[in-house]
Amino acid sequence: MLKKAWAGSRLVVLHLEYWIVGLGEEWFQVSRGDLLFELERYREAAGAYSRALQESRSSMIQVRLGWCYLKMNMPNSAVEHLTTIRSQSRHPEVGMALLHALIQAGKMPEAARLHGELGKTIPESSTDMRAELSELGAMLKEATARSL
Repeated sequence: MLKKAWAGSRLVVLHLEYWIVGLGEEWFQVSRGDLLFELERYREAAGAYSRALQESRSSMIQVRLGWCYLKMNMPNSAVEHLTTIRSQSRHPEVGMALLHALIQAGKMPEAARLHGELGKTIPESSTDMRAELSELGAMLKEATARSL
């Protein structure tokens, strides 16, 4: 509750900074999208990220938009969007977001292939990402066992 109140107040300050100081559009929209996402207002966050993408084609903004699709329970839209981004960027965060989307969409063979690929490319030093990959691997095994 306190976290949401804090995010809401930061959103007000962000708007004031935008109008008074004149923040750049891309930075404003990404920051606004992040705060709206934190407030679980995913549709509005997706709109902010989409507006930011009019200024930039950043793969990280694209990933944030993909997460909005997932949170709005639109896994097929997330898969489509993130697959396009994955063809342009091999950044591990793009792959991890796509892996989440594939699992949520029930596309287990594609998810298993991507999981294997990410297991070979994510550095051992990325312990948080490795732990997340391990959890997703367990989810894949469980889902595969259920389908047999």
